[in-house]
Amino acid sequence: MGEKSEKRCSRMELADFLASLAQQLRTGVMEAQGRGVRVPEEVEAKIHLEEKKGRFEGKISWRWPSPGEAGRVSGKAAPLPGSLKEIKGRMGSAFAEIKKAAGQGEYPDGKTLKDFVESSQKFREWARPEWQEAMEQFLDHVKNLQAAVDRGEREAMVRALEALAKSMALCHREFK
Repeated sequence: MGEKSEKRCSRMELADFLASLAQQLRTGVMEAQGRGVRVPEEVEAKIHLEEKKGRFEGKISWRWPSPGEAGRVSGKAAPLPGSLKEIKGRMGSAFAEIKKAAGQGEYPDGKTLKDFVESSQKFREWARPEWQEAMEQFLDHVKNLQAAVDRGEREAMVRALEALAKSMALCHREFK
């Protein structure tokens, strides 16, 4: 992973960039090369500011251990357990199984529903700040689905699945 940028910018542009970076650090997920990277609670950081040869120079660097090569499969990185990609995959698989069961006039099995609910809640932890409102609406639909299944209300389950499908489609269109 390597991103470097060197350019001339205004004081306000630099401040905006640093504020955005600070917000990402606060949420615990940084955007790097088009994907979210989990930031641990503690990181090693170096902050350096000095006057050198008639100019002020500042440097900030930080690091933390990466998950390493353990997740590699046939030369390609596999989704890390608990990563956004892995969570989305579990959500999608469970949702497909739930829809399939509903299409056959059945209720989803408890394990599949539980996995969908848990991965949906875990997804919230990775959600960017601009996704939060949509995420809360999505989770309301998840609760409605779970409640309908728990009460054995087939029509309510079907309505909740339809609402979830619409919610997913809107999120993908708006935030992808």
